Amino acid sequence: MTVITDYASLQVRVKEMLNRTDLNAHVDSFIQMACEDIDADVDHPRMNDGLVFMADSEVGVPIDYRRTIEMNQVGIGEVYYYPMNEFDDLCARTQGGRIYTIIGDNFQFAPQLLGAQIRLTYRRDVAALSDFNPTNWILAAHPGAYLYGALKHSALYLIEDDRLPLWNDMYQGAIDRINAKGVAWSTPQNTRLLKRKVV
Repeated sequence: MTVITDYASLQVRVKEMLNRTDLNAHVDSFIQMACEDIDADVDHPRMNDGLVFMADSEVGVPIDYRRTIEMNQVGIGEVYYYPMNEFDDLCARTQGGRIYTIIGDNFQFAPQLLGAQIRLTYRRDVAALSDFNPTNWILAAHPGAYLYGALKHSALYLIEDDRLPLWNDMYQGAIDRINAKGVAWSTPQNTRLLKRKVV
């Protein structure tokens, strides 16, 4: 049995589990789809990132941006998101204040913020596995998520495969464990100790 340590060993392990040489050519696709599922399903503080930049009328979102966690004008306070139609109306009437919107792949800031220093904390995507990106923190700590995610998609490909419920349950169990650890990661240690004492 191959131990999963990187993309190449994951490919080998998926092939071992399938035990179907006619499916070998599809294994990369099964893993690719598992990567897409994991990126959508995992919610963990290790996916958080941040940067500081100067506000302009338009600033490109980070290439791995998923959503904003918090945005602040450094030393002043929070910058608030508004949908584009409300943003345009506020800017026309009041110069906008500390507000922004997202248009396409760009942040757009109210005139009042132009030139201000902005600190962004955001949730980033999980980089997909490939020959050029052979591992990440999820594969290192939770290889089953990728293994069972890929096997789930192999069962979907085969249509009649009766192992789909098993692979799906194993995949979901791995995702649930990752997300539970994310919640624990976000909980202050003293709160966890308090909960343990109460129980």
